[in-house]
Amino acid sequence: MRTAWGPIFLVQWAGKMQPYIQTMYAVKWSESNPRLTPDGLSDPQKAVKVLEETATKIKSDFGTLSVPWGKIYRIRYNNIDLDGNGAEGSVGAFRVAWPAREEKNISYIGGGDSWVGVIEFGEKIKANVLLSYGNSTQENSTHNGDQLKLFSQNKLRAAYFYPAEVKMHMKKEK
Repeated sequence: MRTAWGPIFLVQWAGKMQPYIQTMYAVKWSESNPRLTPDGLSDPQKAVKVLEETATKIKSDFGTLSVPWGKIYRIRYNNIDLDGNGAEGSVGAFRVAWPAREEKNISYIGGGDSWVGVIEFGEKIKANVLLSYGNSTQENSTHNGDQLKLFSQNKLRAAYFYPAEVKMHMKKEK
């Protein structure tokens, strides 16, 4: 579990700053320069004020600014309850996971990436993937939520691409 004020500040501050609204930025997003825009803040004083308000609220809610991310951002799926990770896509997170509801200052993930993959092309294809909620929604299945623990740990699993790899990991053949 990561303990840092950074993610909490970033997500809560960014949410209050409304990153999807172009007036927040000194330089608006440009189709001709998507890699470097948007850029800067149009009102730095407002940004500092909102940051101070965010810090005050976090300290009031949790008694400290060093709150573990998984303590306030949780994955709850069927009978599984784990530390969450990721954040809304508006803050630039690789692992997108947005909250569905909040209870007692804890946000519960309600949606986001259902599949993530990192693929290396070369002489032999290598891939690491994750189907976050697993391959089954049937409660008695061993695959119901079976990949959530990896999701919680911010990990991926090996993908089996070649027939020999698939056959080696097959559980049942017709």
